[in-house]
Amino acid sequence: MRQFKFKKVALINGRGIAGCGDVQHLHQLEDYFASHEVDHTVYASIDRKFSKSTQDEDTVDWVKFKFANEDEVIKHKENIDKADLVLITGLPERGEKEIENFYKYFINGLPKTTTVVLLVVDHSKASLRRNPRWQEAVNRADIHAVHALTGDVSK
Repeated sequence: MRQFKFKKVALINGRGIAGCGDVQHLHQLEDYFASHEVDHTVYASIDRKFSKSTQDEDTVDWVKFKFANEDEVIKHKENIDKADLVLITGLPERGEKEIENFYKYFINGLPKTTTVVLLVVDHSKASLRRNPRWQEAVNRADIHAVHALTGDVSK
């Protein structure tokens, strides 16, 4: 088996647990890291509630907290800062305090030595417009992954 470069990975879902494809995607990433014996943790926002959400059933091992609560963010940031690799799978799009804390601690506040990957699952201009600080996240990320090179996100 090939040796994985990173020893500790933090997966951050800042948008919330919608229960559509995002939960499935994060489970696939968890399976991948587990198969390569990489220490990993999923951190997910519970600031928003979604009608299809599977927060309780499918995400029992995840660290779930309100990103709008600065004390909770600071508590979990210490562990996230220990990661070699941070994968961001969703950006908050609503809630002034939620957005402020996310960017302060998880975009701009990560150690400069941490590799940041922005996995973009939003695929339309409307989705991009809902993320008021999108460009800030793009600028911080070392690697960007998108669904297609011809989509709105790639342009």
